[in-house]
Amino acid sequence: MTSNPIASRNWVATPFVSGSSPAIGRAVRSGAPAVRASRAVVLPGGLPGATNLLADDQVVAAVHEMDQAGKLVAAICAAPIVLARAGALEGRRYTAYPGYDERIETTGTFS
Repeated sequence: MTSNPIASRNWVATPFVSGSSPAIGRAVRSGAPAVRASRAVVLPGGLPGATNLLADDQVVAAVHEMDQAGKLVAAICAAPIVLARAGALEGRRYTAYPGYDERIETTGTFS
């Protein structure tokens, strides 16, 4: 995957994903320049992508760091399982693919 940015309405989205590639892993580790410079992270849903993200400690740490910094963290479909592991759903309302609310342990409220 390339890291070519996608620009729209003053936002620049640079794709980074979890995986076995060391270059990709460096992009998402907690404290990495790509994480510090980002204003938001949106995690894609679908399987096995959401479970792969969940299993990647670097992704979870980066999501946690961004949430603690007050940045936008979002996930679709099954990916809220990653937000839960990162502690980003605590005390918040969230939605997820039907049935995934049962897999998420949080003080947040499924709606």
